[in-house]
Amino acid sequence: MLKKGLYLLAFLAIIIIYFSYRSYNHSKQYVAKDKLKLETFRSEDGWGYRIIKNGRTFINQSYIPAIPGNHAFLTEEDALRVGKLVLKKVKELEIPSITVHELDSLGVSINPSKTSPPLSVGRDNF
Repeated sequence: MLKKGLYLLAFLAIIIIYFSYRSYNHSKQYVAKDKLKLETFRSEDGWGYRIIKNGRTFINQSYIPAIPGNHAFLTEEDALRVGKLVLKKVKELEIPSITVHELDSLGVSINPSKTSPPLSVGRDNF
């Protein structure tokens, strides 16, 4: 009788593990099916980027994130570098926020006003 109960318990444990794994694997496949695309665009003041998810705008970034005020990217390359980092974070299911340190490491420049020369992003500028 005890042996029969152990077999039943082992069988139930295997069933639970199987369905748990299947459910987990299914949720990962659902995320992997999302089609993500990065685009840069010209804005009134410079450049921006957008991330398209399954054909719809998911993130539209006209201004440099993490910088006080509204400062467009000075170059398409700057917008593309930051957009690639955000896209990577989205794919890895991370919060797609950007820090000043990340902007600095990417070499992104800002133009605090239209009359002053561009500055390099860094702690000394704030």
